[in-house]
Amino acid sequence: MCQEFPGSPPAIINKDADSTGDLQSISPESSLAYRRRVLLLGGTGSGKTSLAKSLASGSSQTSDGTTESLDVHVWSPFHGTTYENLLENEPTGYERSMVLDVWDLAGRKVWQKFHHLFLTPATLPVIVFNLADQESCEEVAKIVDLIWAKVPSSRIVIIGTHVDKLSQEERNADKCQDVLGILRNRHAHCIQKIQQEVHNLRNLSETARTPKCNQRMRHLEELLQRFPSPPTSIIRCSSKTAKGLDDVRRDILQAVLDTSRQYSVEQSMPIRPVTADVYDDIINLRKESNVVVSARDVHELFAKHEVGLSKEVEADEVAFLETSGVTQCISGLSGIDEDNLVCINPPALAKALCLVHMSDTKKAFRFEAKRFWPKSESGNSKKPNPAVLVQALEEVATEGLVRESMFPLLWQDLNMNEKQTKLVLDLMARLGLLNRAADAHGDAEKKCLELPNYPGLLAKIQHRLPLLGLTPDTGPTLNWTPRPFKGDAQIGWRYTFPLGTPPGLVPRLLVMCRTNTPGAMYRHHWKNGVLLKMGQVSVNIKQPDTGQLERVDLYVRVTVDEEGEKRATEVLWTVLARFLVVAERFLASWPGLYYQVSVLPSSMYYRSESIMEELEIALLDVIRESAARKKTMDVCIKDQKCKVNVDCLLPLPGEADLSITRWLDWLANLDIQLSESTPSIQEPDDQPSSRNSSQSSLQPSGSPPRPSPSPPRGDSPRVLTSPPVKTNKKAEIKWKLDNGWRRVSMEDELKEIKKVAASFVAAILAGAVAQLITEQSRTEDRGRTLMEKEAKHAAALASARAAQAAQSGNAEAAAMAVVAAAQAMDNAMLVRKKGSKGTTMIKSRMCTIM
Repeated sequence: MCQEFPGSPPAIINKDADSTGDLQSISPESSLAYRRRVLLLGGTGSGKTSLAKSLASGSSQTSDGTTESLDVHVWSPFHGTTYENLLENEPTGYERSMVLDVWDLAGRKVWQKFHHLFLTPATLPVIVFNLADQESCEEVAKIVDLIWAKVPSSRIVIIGTHVDKLSQEERNADKCQDVLGILRNRHAHCIQKIQQEVHNLRNLSETARTPKCNQRMRHLEELLQRFPSPPTSIIRCSSKTAKGLDDVRRDILQAVLDTSRQYSVEQSMPIRPVTADVYDDIINLRKESNVVVSARDVHELFAKHEVGLSKEVEADEVAFLETSGVTQCISGLSGIDEDNLVCINPPALAKALCLVHMSDTKKAFRFEAKRFWPKSESGNSKKPNPAVLVQALEEVATEGLVRESMFPLLWQDLNMNEKQTKLVLDLMARLGLLNRAADAHGDAEKKCLELPNYPGLLAKIQHRLPLLGLTPDTGPTLNWTPRPFKGDAQIGWRYTFPLGTPPGLVPRLLVMCRTNTPGAMYRHHWKNGVLLKMGQVSVNIKQPDTGQLERVDLYVRVTVDEEGEKRATEVLWTVLARFLVVAERFLASWPGLYYQVSVLPSSMYYRSESIMEELEIALLDVIRESAARKKTMDVCIKDQKCKVNVDCLLPLPGEADLSITRWLDWLANLDIQLSESTPSIQEPDDQPSSRNSSQSSLQPSGSPPRPSPSPPRGDSPRVLTSPPVKTNKKAEIKWKLDNGWRRVSMEDELKEIKKVAASFVAAILAGAVAQLITEQSRTEDRGRTLMEKEAKHAAALASARAAQAAQSGNAEAAAMAVVAAAQAMDNAMLVRKKGSKGTTMIKSRMCTIM
């Protein structure tokens, strides 16, 4: 387990870097200057635990069991040892006080999806694999890809274990060379893909190369510079026979020292006394079971010990604590530092993530009743029925759902109070590891799961763990169609990952877009996507099932109506940008991840109405044609040329020198008012006073007035607004009569008929469902109405869906919602009737209440 160590004494803090005298008289575990994290990465059975114990103890150690969550072994390599003889250069005084926290992270597949959260530039990743296991050998390339994507400049140490179990034939085959060959080929493939795009950008003419093209080229060149060379060696060792352990120690120490020297030059040396004092405060907070605090709390700790500390110096000291592995900052998406959360106990956070991500029902729990369900004054305890508790635990492993009141039970070893529990939940949501699910209704028996000492954590509130992969895979059927209807404007934004994505990235991206976009209303979340609504704009973010390359698509769709295609497109881009800002900031946390961006316009943006297939156009190509002020651009679909209306597709191109990220920020901050009516764009009055006093200009909200960086071409600045709905004219048909003759197109007539039909469906829905509930309730045995709550909940849900479909003018979808609701209620009643015949206790060994 992680061993705490006291703060550095002033005598040590102020020692000269070349001094060695007093450093040997004090345990090196007191050092903060050269405390670093070594992260052992590998699957179950790879030998991480035996290796970690061997390093920390200084002798050969083996372990037959598997690690549960995380063990941290403290290794003081130069304290009472001769390991400095393994190095090329003798370590200095400060380096002799080095302390390494060797993290032995459990290797379950689901837990490997969040190991990267603890990979920092100052952390040394050590890949451990079992030479006697072919599957373990194949995992090495995947872990290397993960490290290259998260910390591309990181140095990697690769260790092959269990060399004592290899046969003579396997030794001769030399699996290490096979693994290195795969890594070299993978590295060459990555470099070739990036260089190809750089080559294509360089071949553009000077007139065709826009500032955004140049920015993209510089980004790719920097990525190539950061990209490390492929590993050239693998250490073979055995923790059982101690063979190769000195080679392991040498490579780990040399790699850590090289990294430490780089960071120590940048940080203030010696350590400031205020930093040591803050560190002591953090240790005390850990002892009180605190895991997460706000950035403001950390600032107050520094202010308490040194008044007038500048922001620059404080930022350097905070960065130093992160480099030492003491803290870890989780940045919010608002861009405001005070909104950030700081993990002051990274090992405890890692354990919390492991404990809650249960991938099977084999784990046994023991709960102390008097701790979580203390007796009342009358001597009674409200501890739950074990069967109810078992069912709630099995929901985690089988459905990926966690009731909010269950978190203190799952994290009982961490002893967190309610405030800390909520802060950790907030942090998990910010990281895309936790997704709010629909509240549980109609299960009053679960009320007993609420803990008296955690009154704010309710049993009905449910959270889903997306990394478990148990989110239902049923996509939307009523609120989204595969293709937009005629009269709908739709734009798609596609991320393509030619080199693949790290495990768990896409599920986290979906959750981030859903929970971190202000104004987004939840509609439907399935395994590979999420459907949201912003005003009347529908947003569909999904991972396509087809195609060899990994992709993520973001679609926005809205009905054009009377406002016109171009103005509806402006609304689409503004809404789309708000989600893309979240996506871009999330992807930026993977500095080595390579991806390409393209646009997918719907058929409305083609000059030819016969175009039915979805065409993918590179974003930079669209921007380049728009910058040249071209109205259209030529594209090819299966060797057939067609024209895309660029002027309509990209009505808000922004200033030419804006980067893609800044352009999206500008779009997202346009003052657009969205309501449940169809968004529209209204021209302001021609009066100068109205123009100057308008609160809805194309400016970021809350910013001082300034010239618009990119007014739409050929137009005056416009207001993006959505007028309120006039409820008294919802079902009114606007017939145009001339001398008694109807003058309306067939298309408009059908549209109005659908709206009328939809209104009738919405009007009769509530009455029909209420009648169904009444009739079915009367037929219950012995006059019981056990299904009433479930039926009412289903009716409310069906009413919302049908009303939404009706308001959109889709009468067919509204009618289908009624049928689906009736069927769902029938199924619910049938289940309740069958279940009422007799109930038996769930047989499970998952928990014991003591």
